Amino acid sequence: MYIELNEDFLLNEDKILLNNYRKFRDYNVIRLDLAEAYFLINSVVEFNNKIPNLEEDSNKQHFIKEAKLSKSHLHYAIILYTKWFTATKNKPTLKPAKFFRGINEQYLETHNYIIELRNTYIVHNEKELLGLYSVNIHIDSSNEITLSCGGLEQLTIMDPILKEFKECIKIVHNYIVANEIPKYENHLKKELIEKKIIEKLVNDNMSNLL
Repeated sequence: MYIELNEDFLLNEDKILLNNYRKFRDYNVIRLDLAEAYFLINSVVEFNNKIPNLEEDSNKQHFIKEAKLSKSHLHYAIILYTKWFTATKNKPTLKPAKFFRGINEQYLETHNYIIELRNTYIVHNEKELLGLYSVNIHIDSSNEITLSCGGLEQLTIMDPILKEFKECIKIVHNYIVANEIPKYENHLKKELIEKKIIEKLVNDNMSNLL
């Protein structure tokens, strides 16, 4: 029997049960985001490894297409990873100190660098973003004036930082899978059994089938 347990069903229950439900749910969502971020970064690493061959490819449009796809993968991977380390209302916030300690402490600097990239290149309001661009004036030998616009460098991460970022994702993901999810799964199951929530759900489900 498969029964969906949604938050609305638990709103009238005590806060401990509701908190365990949310923690178990939220850490599973984080796990999925990190797994996707890892997959995306892996594709960026693979693209970077192929760059010499792609640059020699006579089909330049193919190279441009691959480069744009890789860039979008990098952006989205950074978003998926960093959003859980930034404080936002109504969502959990991960603390880097929990994951990057002991043998993993060497990756804390990389983690902080990724957060900095996110804040610099991805999270901007319009004024901040447009303010980083300027109009450039070029005057040639015949006094012909040409205008262009530029200023903000492109977001790129190259080896070895890219591979270190990949390791950061792996460290956080594996810690959550090994520690947080089992912990809150056990807490939640205990609460559901003791408070007879499962019994209520089964009875409601059987009533709906009749």
